[in-house]
Amino acid sequence: MNSRSVSRREAKANRDGFLFSLPWLIGFLLFSLYPIVMSAYYSFTDFSAIKDPVWVGLKNYQDLLKDKLFWQSLQNTILYVVISVPVTILVSLLLAALLKVVRVGKAFFRSVFFLPSIFPVVASTMIWLLILDSISGYLNLRKLAGKSCMDQTGAGDHDLLGSGIDSSDLTGGNGGCLT
Repeated sequence: MNSRSVSRREAKANRDGFLFSLPWLIGFLLFSLYPIVMSAYYSFTDFSAIKDPVWVGLKNYQDLLKDKLFWQSLQNTILYVVISVPVTILVSLLLAALLKVVRVGKAFFRSVFFLPSIFPVVASTMIWLLILDSISGYLNLRKLAGKSCMDQTGAGDHDLLGSGIDSSDLTGGNGGCLT
């Protein structure tokens, strides 16, 4: 028997391994790879759910580069990353260092810090938006800043809306980084 031949046992093990990974592979193909490929394709078309897509090439991207909202969104995303990543790492390291020193209640504090990381992100964000809502929020920052609350509706204050999203990310991210 040469070194390149595969025994029946190895062939069965390879087949079984493939069969066990097949559900993940099907899920990846259907729910990740296919949507990515189709999104890339549709980005080069004039897409409508009713009509067939019409190929427009780079026109969508040219229009995007002229859109002020795109540049504002890009600026917000970069600002969010520049602030969120270092602050999350710094706070996580500080909390880990504090937990290293704590003698009493260490398990309790670990649980308290880790708990937000297992909450769904949407639920955590909604809680922060309720807290920071510009009209009826529990912590109404517009009132604290001396601004009128009557000119805003709901979570319409975009300056403070970002604070709610940032806060939910920072509180949820620290527990995961802490472990």
